[in-house]
Amino acid sequence: EAKQQYSGELHIKNLQGLILVVFRVVEKWLDSKNIISDY
Repeated sequence: EAKQQYSGELHIKNLQGLILVVFRVVEKWLDSKNIISDY
């Protein structure tokens, strides 16, 4: 169980990096959506 907790902490660190990447992708996606809808 201790091993599971450790891998969980590692997962959280990877998740933080993943969130940063996803945030940038979403930002670009929203930018492209704004260009298409052109409000």
